[in-house]
Amino acid sequence: MLISMNIIKKITDARGLKLFIIGIIICLVLSGYKFENEYNIAKSQNWYVSDEIWYVPSSVLILKDIFHLNATYEVNNLTGLNLFFSSYQGMLTCENFVLQNGGEILKGDYIKNTAIAVAVPNNLVKSLGQCKDLTDIIPGFPLPDTSNVNTYINPEHPPLGKYIIALAIYLLGDKPICWRLPGIIEGAAIVIIAALAGWRLAGIFGMILASTAAFFDPLTTNMASVAMLDIHLAFFTALGSLFYIYDKKNFSLLFFSLASTIKYSGLFLIPFLILFLYKKENDIIGAFFKVALAQLIVAIIVFLPYIIHFGPVWVISQFVSAIIWNTQSRPPGPPASTPIDWVFGLHSFYLSYNPDIPAKGLPFIYIPVFFASLLTFPVYFFKISENKNLEKFAGLSLLSFFFFFFYYITYFAGNKTLYSFYFTQISPIYYELFPLSILLFIGYYNISGFYYEKLKELAALFSKLVEKFEKHFRKNRNQAQVGSHITLLTGV
Repeated sequence: MLISMNIIKKITDARGLKLFIIGIIICLVLSGYKFENEYNIAKSQNWYVSDEIWYVPSSVLILKDIFHLNATYEVNNLTGLNLFFSSYQGMLTCENFVLQNGGEILKGDYIKNTAIAVAVPNNLVKSLGQCKDLTDIIPGFPLPDTSNVNTYINPEHPPLGKYIIALAIYLLGDKPICWRLPGIIEGAAIVIIAALAGWRLAGIFGMILASTAAFFDPLTTNMASVAMLDIHLAFFTALGSLFYIYDKKNFSLLFFSLASTIKYSGLFLIPFLILFLYKKENDIIGAFFKVALAQLIVAIIVFLPYIIHFGPVWVISQFVSAIIWNTQSRPPGPPASTPIDWVFGLHSFYLSYNPDIPAKGLPFIYIPVFFASLLTFPVYFFKISENKNLEKFAGLSLLSFFFFFFYYITYFAGNKTLYSFYFTQISPIYYELFPLSILLFIGYYNISGFYYEKLKELAALFSKLVEKFEKHFRKNRNQAQVGSHITLLTGV
């Protein structure tokens, strides 16, 4: 066993340039294949998938109403527009006008909106403004039939993820594959991030295993193929963890702060950031202040377009409403699950049923990492000098712990409709922890010995406290006895 441990130590310590180049080539190949898989899934879906019905239209509205830029969608050399009306008769009149002037009706079966999606020649666009009872024109791909689709900007979630989607729409066009391209790129990049993290933690062994886990896990592949917020959240979380591993505390703080402006669950990692800075600087007040200041500055910058457009009171009130909303159950619908279900692959959310696209990862990766992190995260609260990688292992495990802790707080606060795709946020941490978990279970990290030594130290400390208490107790008892003798002798 000693020989095998020595071999493993050599492998995990191997960080030469040649090995790094070999590892990078392998992870780039894996990243490329993951990109291709994500792209093919995204390309196969020509309409809104799952929660894209909320995030894509709100991104288009942010582009139009806040940044005063329009989405563009062309079909058969015609310009795509979404037209909204205050009356059904006005809509029918405009529909006939479009058809009589060389246009097409792209979608006319709206139920929740008095609207039609049309494609018209460029010279007809201005004329549409004269249509009777026309209330709104939104350029771009046909919008889904959701209530208030022409005004709803999804205030339940922060705006950064929607800014990213909006930027892709503006630069590339308002088409499904364009909405999804940023997530596709980020999903592939997570393989590289995991590889770089694995290299720092466990050499070529960590690099290959972490990138392989990131490549094979279908959760990030499937979530990267749709224009939802979770893959963006995972990407910034991955960057935050990478810079933590490389001891770049300011960059780590920046990217974790940015993650919280994509979905508010990014705030779940704040306690770890405070502990991380406290451990570095030994100043708990200063650590709290720095984390709070970083979060505030990043939030103000990201929300600034909202603040300018809606005003600070609206932004604050929507934040409060979002916190309340996130602690309440949704109406009955997709399969709900608990955080532990996500680890075991139970009750998975389906992005699509035709084809089947489940938001489900690989339990054979998640389960060992989950239990390894439970065993390891308490180590972070002790001073570790002999093995810095064990400290990083414990820190990443603590990140995982806070993720589950706050999602269970959310669950018990009243939100019983949690969904398996929420695990996307922490999945890059699990890829980074995967090789370390294997090392833990084969005995590379003497975690039992570590806890044994700490228990001995605690036992010794407890023994000293008991001894001190006994001495104090005996001293007080002797003084009391002397006092009673004096009283008997003097009668006072």
